Order: sequence, then structure tokens, then C-alpha cells
Amino acid sequence: MIKKTELLVAPKQLAEIELLAVAGADAFVVGDARFALCGHSSVQESHLLEAISSAHARRKRLYLLADALMPNALLTEFAVYLQQVKHLPFDGIRVADIGAYWLVREIIPTVAVHLVDAMMLTNYETVNYWATKGVKRVRLAHELTYDEVLAIKSAATPEVEVLIQGAPLMFTSRRQLLNNYLTYQRP
Repeated sequence: MIKKTELLVAPKQLAEIELLAVAGADAFVVGDARFALCGHSSVQESHLLEAISSAHARRKRLYLLADALMPNALLTEFAVYLQQVKHLPFDGIRVADIGAYWLVREIIPTVAVHLVDAMMLTNYETVNYWATKGVKRVRLAHELTYDEVLAIKSAATPEVEVLIQGAPLMFTSRRQLLNNYLTYQRP
């Protein structure tokens, strides 16, 4: 388990891997635009080995991103994609869709899986449930307070990740994001 903070970034193009590594990035996340919500870090399958090699040459990790919610047709495409990339030496795969998770487990059973379903991971019981299913890392819900994150982390089995910068899904959430922000501001 990683004991230190990991700075995980999404490069916009392959050439940025070297620059971001020098700037302090510990790991990179790239994906196929069909399966990843972060479209700006899309890497075609033909360039994926180059991205992995570039990261590994700098002793950095590279994770595949497949965090889109996947209807049946997309899930079928994802299964084909997994068959095509399963031989590549990436360090893990990040999924949000439970169907995608099961396909990864079936097609590449040894790969590290990170669950990045940022709406549902709000307590340590849910986090620890996913650890029993083989998930190595979880990204907690964006709206959690600092104290809630610490409480979950202290009782969690898998690695815990939080989004430091980015747009939380505040318009699809029923959680009190703005109220918590105003209530728990630190001076």
C-alpha cells in the first residue's frame, strides 16, 4: 500500500509525460476517449505502449482510465478493448462502472483496479466492501469533509484517494457540498 501522497496527473499529450515527471508527478492516467470521461488525456491504443514506456522509464506509474458509465453497447466495445490491451504493462486500471469492473476482473484478473465512482464512496464500510472484491484503491466522494475523509482513511483497507482539484459533480449530488464548504472552511 502506498503510504505517501501520490500526485496523479492526466497529460494532454504524450510529450507532457516527461515534463510532468520532471515537475513532480508520480503517476499518469490516460485512456481511450470512448471509455474515459477525461477526454483531453485520450491516448489511442497504438500509442499506449509508448506512453507506458515513457512513464516507466522515469520510474513513474501509468494507469488506464475507463471511468465512463457504460451502456451495453459500450460495455461490449470495452471488452474488446481489454482483450487488445491486456498484454501491456500498465500499472492499473481506473473504473467507475460496475459492469466495467467485472469485465476487468474477468479479462485481466491480475491487474490492480481503482474504483473511482466518486458518488457512492462515502463511508468506510462501502470502501472495505470493495476491497473484498479486489479493488486496490478508491476515490472518495468529492463532497466529503476533511474530517469524514480522515475517518474513512483510518478504517479503510484499500488505498484512499481524494480529488484535490477539479469540478465536483455538485449538480447531480444530494449532498450538502456548498454548506459543508462554508461550514468547514479552514482559516
